[in-house]
Amino acid sequence: MALQSRGEHEQSEHHLQQALKLDDDLPAIHVGLGRLYLETHRHAEAQSHLQRAVSLLEARKGADPESDKLLELARGLLETSSATP
Repeated sequence: MALQSRGEHEQSEHHLQQALKLDDDLPAIHVGLGRLYLETHRHAEAQSHLQRAVSLLEARKGADPESDKLLELARGLLETSSATP
């Protein structure tokens, strides 16, 4: 997420939320929001989106390599969010 790397978290959140309104079943959007919320120390929100991403991706497990990579990322971020107070 280029906007996130420049520290423009509010704008990133707005765009990701708009994308989510169009399709709540896109795991990449949930992973993006989870990562954003981790960066801004909003751990409960991060966990919620990352859990949703994991759920969506587990249903597709083995369907394609990109989904499997995204699942690994989502699980890693979820583990990070769970370990952070």
